Formats: sequence, C-alpha cells, structure tokens
Amino acid sequence: MRQARYVIVGVIIIGVLVALVMTLRHLYPMVKPAEVLKPSVEKLNTRSKGPNNAPIVIVEYSDYQCPSCRTAQEPLHKILEQFPGLIRLESKSFPLQMHRYSFLAALAAECAGTFGKFWLYHELLFEQQSEWAKDPDAMSLMLAYANDLQIPIEPFVGCLDKSEMGVRVKEDKRSGELLSVNSTPTFFINGERFVGAKQLSEQGTAFIKEKLNSLTGK
Repeated sequence: MRQARYVIVGVIIIGVLVALVMTLRHLYPMVKPAEVLKPSVEKLNTRSKGPNNAPIVIVEYSDYQCPSCRTAQEPLHKILEQFPGLIRLESKSFPLQMHRYSFLAALAAECAGTFGKFWLYHELLFEQQSEWAKDPDAMSLMLAYANDLQIPIEPFVGCLDKSEMGVRVKEDKRSGELLSVNSTPTFFINGERFVGAKQLSEQGTAFIKEKLNSLTGK
C-alpha cells in the first residue's frame, strides 16, 4: 500500500513539473541569439561599421561608464585592424544601474548618431570616461563633446528630450537581457559569447581565425 502511494505521489510530482515547464516555455520562449542580434535597418546605418555582408559580425554590449568596457576598446580595435573588410561591428548599449551617468551617455551617443556622428561620439565617451563619469555636471560635458564634434547644440538637446531615444537604449538593454547578458562588456561574434577584454582578445581572435579559415577551406 505504501509503495503504491509513493508511485501515485511521484506521478503527481512529475505531472506538476511538466506543467510548470510548459508554462515557463509559454511565458519565456526560447530565444535564439540570431533573432535577438539581428539589427534594424536604422541601426545598421547609424550604429554599425564594416560591410553589411561581412562574414564576421561582432555585436558589442557595453556601458559607457564601465571601466572594463573602456579597456576592451583596445583589443577590439586591434581585431578590426587585423581583419580589415571582414568584420561588421554593431554597438548596443547596456547601461548598468550602478553607473549614474551611463544611461545619459547612451542617450547622447544615440543623438549623435542622428547627426551622423555616432562612432565619433562613441569613441570620445570612452576616451574621456575618467572626466565625465566623475563630474556632477556630466550633462554639460556631454554638450561640450557634441560641440567639439560640430553637432548643433540646440537640436542635440532637443534630441536628448525625445522619449524615442530612451526607448532605443532600453530596447538594446532588453535584447541583452534576453541573451542573459549580465556584465559588460559582452561580445557576440557570429552568435558566440565572449565576456571582457581578455576573452575577446584571446578566445575571440582565435574564434574569428577559425571561422575565416573554415570559409576559405584552410
């Protein structure tokens, strides 16, 4: 009798677990990196560089106030120089809550992109990170950087106030969360994840070489 009772309880538990799994799949469907990482046409034009048909696509999730993200720029640039014409780089913002000005910086970069200056502003934010990240009046510095790049200030300020700019930044972060990004910088190279400057420089470079060799039959 006791054994039969255990069997019945076991069947009930299995049934509950199956139902739970089915419910979770419905609420949180499996996410394919290729689907999440696919950029819109607009983002291809403003926040990517390199051939659209490049065999290697690097998607970077970064926080402009993150010191590790700044450190990762050097190995990232080396990779782009090492494989000219073979890589498309796409930038996505992933502002961390712990960084006070990271969302503002992401907004400013988005707005710079509307004036065709995304990458220049992007680079400037990392170069000057130690300056604006500690300044209580970071907004003034964001405007100064725009002025340095000859972006008209009044339209730039108007852009910062547009809700759609904030939506773009939040969409970037949401796409990262769907891919379980929880630290910055995180890179996806043809869908393969690499976290931090060291992984990008070592494993990332090796992965790119392997992919390119497979395409050329070497």
